[in-house]
Amino acid sequence: MHGDLRVTEADLRLRVAPELRPVPELSARAIGDALVDYEDGFEPALVAAWGEARAPVGTLSAGRMPIPRWGLGLVADPGGCLDCVLDHTVDRVGFATARPRHHFGVAYDAGADDLHTATAFAGRLPSVATRARALRAGRSAWSYGTWWAMSWRPSDQLQATLADRWLRWERGDWRIEGEGALLRGELVPVLPGVIPPPVALAGDVGAAQIAWRGLQLEVGRARGDLPVSANHAIDRIGWRGVGLQDVGWVRPAFSWERPRIELEPWLVLTTAAAPEAGGSLRLAPWRGLKLRGDAAATADGLWRLEGGIAWAY
Repeated sequence: MHGDLRVTEADLRLRVAPELRPVPELSARAIGDALVDYEDGFEPALVAAWGEARAPVGTLSAGRMPIPRWGLGLVADPGGCLDCVLDHTVDRVGFATARPRHHFGVAYDAGADDLHTATAFAGRLPSVATRARALRAGRSAWSYGTWWAMSWRPSDQLQATLADRWLRWERGDWRIEGEGALLRGELVPVLPGVIPPPVALAGDVGAAQIAWRGLQLEVGRARGDLPVSANHAIDRIGWRGVGLQDVGWVRPAFSWERPRIELEPWLVLTTAAAPEAGGSLRLAPWRGLKLRGDAAATADGLWRLEGGIAWAY
């Protein structure tokens, strides 16, 4: 069971995420929200509910579930955390398996607005524990993969293909990570009494991070019809709630960590908004209790303060 309590400038939100495991091979999960808005009152909602069946050959999952995070989260980031903006969920049937050192998976999604998506991925996706063992032994830890998705919608004859590559290298105190994606497709606009020609869709997005100890630098660029995920945490104001297109960014940051405290100041320079500076403070004072505070301000006078509480019990 996991609970989140988020406080923003407009609402109070309580999130619960129970999990039921009648036998080790089966589990049922759900995510529920209770939102108290200062203007609209109390609004409970079931965000997601899905089940998983595990066997030696792999894991079968079905239901309404968060989309999986891929790579740096440029185009696939589920949200749902204390510092995330949106929840991206889909009605999905999927199967994933782990062979020696590599993972493979396929899925079918029935999304909103009659959008259908078929997804496949393959890559080396070691766990956090596996990566930590390699680094303690003085070895390099490699993670990489390819993610491919084809989407279609009958109403406007939309057909689009997205291909994404991701690579992460770690050794000692160093980490270098990069992700790039390409979108190609076409659609026919729906106009009464008119059959217009197809409209071509094209876009690309890419980013790279380099980190040494607590220092991190991210640079990225998005162009065309492929927006950056709204949950890819570049900043706290300009990016918020909107997947930006045709934008470049540079984000230096520094993370200072101790057993129960983490402080991260950062600066963002983009081609789409004024420079923004901010910081995040995370505390873990007691038995799964986590506190978070965020502050950000832009050079043209906008500012934002947020706080969050999470308790894993």
